[in-house]
Amino acid sequence: MECRRTEWVLVDGAPSSGKTTVIQALHRRGYRIVPEVGRAYVELELARGRTLGDIRGNEERFQRALIAFYVEQFRRLDAAQSVILDGGFPHAQAYIELNATPNMPDILALCRPFHFKKVFLCDPLPFEEDHVRTEDAAKAAFLDRRIEEIYRELGYEPLRIPAMIVEERAAYVLDNLPSAEAHRIAHTPAIAAVLP
Repeated sequence: MECRRTEWVLVDGAPSSGKTTVIQALHRRGYRIVPEVGRAYVELELARGRTLGDIRGNEERFQRALIAFYVEQFRRLDAAQSVILDGGFPHAQAYIELNATPNMPDILALCRPFHFKKVFLCDPLPFEEDHVRTEDAAKAAFLDRRIEEIYRELGYEPLRIPAMIVEERAAYVLDNLPSAEAHRIAHTPAIAAVLP
C-alpha cells in the first residue's frame, strides 16, 4: 500500500504525560488540533449513560472501536492540511500488548499508509488518575517505553517534550517546527474528532 505523506504533527505519550494539556494549550494559541479519539470516545459513551466498566470491560471490543475511529479520522483528514493531533493510533499497539488483547488487527500495518510530518512524545509527569483512565503508574511507565519503541519501529525519530510547565511544553513544540509550518497551522480552524 502506498504511503500517504501528511502535514500532520503528532503529540503523543502515555497516560498522565500531559499530552492533552499541551494540545489544549496549543489550541488556545490558535493552532488547529484534533482531539484524542480514545478520550473522546470514552466521554461520549459515558454521556450516553454507560459506565467506565462497561466501556472498558471488553478490551477487544474497545480497541476495535478505537481503531475504527482512528482509521476513519485519518481517512477523512486532508493530508495537505497542517494539523496537530492529540495522539495517534500507533500507540494502540502498546495498549493491545499491555492488555494482551487477542484477535487484533496488525496495527503497524494499518499505520504504515500514513506518514506524520513530525512526532513528539511527552515525557512522563507524576501519575494522576481521572474519570477516563484505567491505567496505573506502572502501566503508564510500560506504555511510555513501548509507545516510543513503536514509533521508532515505524521509522520515526520522536522528539521528547521535557517535563516542564504546560506553556513551556507548548512553546517547545512550536520551537521545534519550522516557522512556516507553525504559521500554516495557526491559520486553519480547529476540528473535532471523528466520532459517530
